[in-house]
Amino acid sequence: MDLNRRDPDEEFDTWLRASCESQGVPVAVTDPEALKRLAVLLKRAG
Repeated sequence: MDLNRRDPDEEFDTWLRASCESQGVPVAVTDPEALKRLAVLLKRAG
């Protein structure tokens, strides 16, 4: 077992937080209108 290898989820989380911080945007979307728009896009894509 490779003990130096990071969990892919942890690696993604680290990247996501750093990316959001560098762009000045929150990690989580809480705006109801934005969530509605996202739901429409996901529905169309599926």
